[in-house]
Amino acid sequence: MRTAVRYGMVLLALGLGGCAFTPEKIDIAYAPTVGASAVPGADKIKLDVSVNDVRTNKDRIGSKSNGYGAELAPISTNQDIVVLVHDALQNELAMRGYQVGSGDVHVICSIFDFANKFRTGFWSGTAEGSVRLQVKVRNEAGNTLFDEIITGQGTEEHIQVAAGRNAKPALEKALHDAMVSLMARQDFQQALLRAGATATASR
Repeated sequence: MRTAVRYGMVLLALGLGGCAFTPEKIDIAYAPTVGASAVPGADKIKLDVSVNDVRTNKDRIGSKSNGYGAELAPISTNQDIVVLVHDALQNELAMRGYQVGSGDVHVICSIFDFANKFRTGFWSGTAEGSVRLQVKVRNEAGNTLFDEIITGQGTEEHIQVAAGRNAKPALEKALHDAMVSLMARQDFQQALLRAGATATASR
């Protein structure tokens, strides 16, 4: 039994360590929620969406690792994470009926975390994606009506290589999870509607 376990760990170490010293870039895609319902009154609200990146390390979204969990070459993205999150937000809001582009209601998003970590096991590993955003809603007067931290998690199980191709689906799931969590919050939707009502009344 010990021999089998040792053999499995050696195989995993070799698999996870393949090309582990070569930096890698990946493409992160975002698939909007299917069948999202329109929010009553959203069609009268004009939104402006802005996103900023406040991560400590903006150069990578994770690292490759060997079978013992040691971080090696960096993994980064081909696209700008700010653009990715901005487009995801705009798409989800537009699907719920909001007029997105420019307006008196401001949705402000700060990216605090967008990263993947690999967790090793005896026979396989797991890619664990994590997204953490601060989302604010401000009305035309600059008053903040919503200010919350939104998180998303995503995993890719039973992986044999701790590399970008496995970090990709974990991060895509994490971003989608964060968007779903945000859109499901009634206080977020109510803040948008209240801010829109204030803007309409001031015209």
